[in-house]
Amino acid sequence: MAKLWLVSAAIFGFLSVALGAFGAHSLKNILDEYGKAIYEKAVIYQMFHAMALFAVGLLQHLVKLPGNRPGLPGKETLFHIVPLDPAYKAGLAGHVPAKSVINDKAQILE
Repeated sequence: MAKLWLVSAAIFGFLSVALGAFGAHSLKNILDEYGKAIYEKAVIYQMFHAMALFAVGLLQHLVKLPGNRPGLPGKETLFHIVPLDPAYKAGLAGHVPAKSVINDKAQILE
């Protein structure tokens, strides 16, 4: 999955540079100052999104889940951290054991 994010980031980054060059050289006589400013802002946002996709791919490649599975923490890790017991949410966690749901089975955590 990390490869998908990294390839997407490369494609969107390339498009950002290509569209920026196209706007700077081909559209300089067509657009007025307002149009150039909007076009430049759109290209900058495109590059920011490409960098965000790259960061997601890099994090997903670097962060390891329990069991040596690559990726960002997902459903399996979330349910270990967030107890589902209403008493826990009410602040009575010291008196009631918390529950964890993994693979649709409730387990008591001690």
